[in-house]
Amino acid sequence: MTTDCKLDRGNANQAAIANDFGLLGISRLWAGVDAINRYGKGRRANLDLLMTARNAIAHGNTAKRRVLVELDLGDEDAVRPTVSLRLDELRRSSAA
Repeated sequence: MTTDCKLDRGNANQAAIANDFGLLGISRLWAGVDAINRYGKGRRANLDLLMTARNAIAHGNTAKRRVLVELDLGDEDAVRPTVSLRLDELRRSSAA
């Protein structure tokens, strides 16, 4: 049932999460989330942004870091604190 678990080998992006829920028999995960939670799309966008920032930092990808800066996420040298702020925003929105 979990022989192709994407979260065991990669980032927690939308596709990996949907794949792993699919292994448990839950298909169309994001459509279901959107149907019961009006913030679903925004949270997924934040997840994608967080994964992009994480990868840029973890792999030292300065080109991706520059893209994040262009998205008005702060000074290139301060990407890590900005990502922390984004994570705090996600936690606050989850509590709402």
